[in-house]
Amino acid sequence: FRMGASCYQILFLQDGTFLNFAYIPNLDDYEAAETVIDLFDAEGSLLASHRLTGLMFAHTIDDQGRVYFADRREFPRVVRYRIDVR
Repeated sequence: FRMGASCYQILFLQDGTFLNFAYIPNLDDYEAAETVIDLFDAEGSLLASHRLTGLMFAHTIDDQGRVYFADRREFPRVVRYRIDVR
């Protein structure tokens, strides 16, 4: 556990899986904070986990299953991921 860490977003996908977003702050350096994204199946079992630098928010999912994330900086960076668990 880390002081200030929190879950802030859950995104349900069409196949019944869901993404949970957790913010892990770095109290010494705001830019070094991380977002942990966990993918769970419909029964709640963890399938995959990924860390991104900074506080990221999911914005949309396209028709090919790609999830788009963006941060909230003055000039936001946008990243796109395809969810593929094998």
